[in-house]
Amino acid sequence: LPAIFSLLSKDTGDTYELVLVPWKRAVVESERQSGGITNISANKAREAFYDFSLPIYDDYIQMVVIKGKEFAYSGLWSLKPKLVGVTSGASYGEDIDKAIADGLINVDRDPGQVNRMKKLLLGRIDVALVGNGSVGFEQLIASDPELKANRSKFVVLQPPLVRDQLHLAFA
Repeated sequence: LPAIFSLLSKDTGDTYELVLVPWKRAVVESERQSGGITNISANKAREAFYDFSLPIYDDYIQMVVIKGKEFAYSGLWSLKPKLVGVTSGASYGEDIDKAIADGLINVDRDPGQVNRMKKLLLGRIDVALVGNGSVGFEQLIASDPELKANRSKFVVLQPPLVRDQLHLAFA
């Protein structure tokens, strides 16, 4: 993300001060109007509160399972019997958010993807949602020694759950 904003700065002449904080804190601080928020999905609830930029990039949300526990994904109903690890406060698009709110998808919320992947390893969740496509998945695995040591146990299901357009937004 910092690299994307560096390129934007070169193209537009705008300057950005990026402060990397946990997602939930970023949402709270942006709602208090202490700055903007990036990597945020637009949805109806957020559109009532935020002004959104044009999409910055497409985030492909991957479904990760433990080898041997793969399943054929054929729509949101495929997730009904599963416990799905998601980021607290994240939106995964209108359809998925509605399925979660309606109880079609049972979720376990956490603050970060490393913890989520460790829960997957321990069998505490069935599916981990991981952002930033295959590159993001590989960077996530490389970021933690335990995940790296267990790389062969993870399977990324195809197709990705969703293509999520991410924005810069201000309250």
